Amino acid sequence: LKTRGFWPAPAMASFSHSSMALPLVPGMSASACVIWCHGLGDSPHGWASFCSGLYKNLTHVNFILPQAPENPVTCNGGMSMPSWMDLIEIPIRESSPDNGLQQAESLEIINGFVQQQLASGIPPERIVLAGFSQGGALSLSAAVKSPVKLGGCICLSGWALPKQDLGAAVKDSPSKDSPFLFCHGEADTVVYSSLGPAAAALVTASGASDVTLKTYPGMAHSSCPQEEADVLTFLKRVLPPL
Repeated sequence: LKTRGFWPAPAMASFSHSSMALPLVPGMSASACVIWCHGLGDSPHGWASFCSGLYKNLTHVNFILPQAPENPVTCNGGMSMPSWMDLIEIPIRESSPDNGLQQAESLEIINGFVQQQLASGIPPERIVLAGFSQGGALSLSAAVKSPVKLGGCICLSGWALPKQDLGAAVKDSPSKDSPFLFCHGEADTVVYSSLGPAAAALVTASGASDVTLKTYPGMAHSSCPQEEADVLTFLKRVLPPL
């Protein structure tokens, strides 16, 4: 990506939020979009290389990488940093409390990016929400609660936010039958390795009909080449060239 850089996502009069976008290959026009959310304390640059690797095989897809707002984070002593939501404790366990702070605001941001893509002519079934860690948790909630049926959702090393009550939300979600991909490292001690499978089980039990779970032995709170390959396979399936 060093030779291509980033360009700002296109602006809309009713929506403005910091993001980066991978520019399309000259002569190509986007027929699909992936909105990719980073994790706590990170920035779009943190997933630039990963998304660039995907883009090489998906040149019809526009990758938008939003920047999380600066928010105080309880588990870090109230320090402000890029964060989609407050976290009371790390590591995240199934028993971890959730105060729900900043979640509604961040969901509005992601929905704003979805609406931006719809306004540019990308149909909802050609939009995938994706993210890592708290970005994955946010993307999962945003996909389930989207007012339009989306093309899919990718949750890497994430979890189901308790305050969002996704079990109930899935049942009436327009995206209930959209494809969901959950990936998690089996050695993750930051977002416990049980949480990805638990989130996959939750949406499946609540009526989601197309759920894929991938776990990776020895992988901690990170990514690996096999995960990238699995994400690429998923995106090729749900966002084929037109």
